[in-house]
Amino acid sequence: MAANKKFKDKKLSISGTINSIEAGLGDEPYVVLKAGDEFEIDMPQAKLATSETDKAANLKKGQKINMICTGDSEFAGTPMLSDCIIQ
Repeated sequence: MAANKKFKDKKLSISGTINSIEAGLGDEPYVVLKAGDEFEIDMPQAKLATSETDKAANLKKGQKINMICTGDSEFAGTPMLSDCIIQ
């Protein structure tokens, strides 16, 4: 709840290493970021803005990425980000 109060619905500058690039409902792309050791299960998920769909096709696992995202709560302990724009 403290994290929601601090980050939800706020613009955030995010930097990290891509663990995977996935497609969600409606084939909307999102990036899963590494968050610790290889067995970490609560890796942040960053849903890309619609304008970033073409850029998502060029992303690679292990690549460093910088994005501007909106904090979007958490799901089962996993931090969620939305409307992410790749910098």
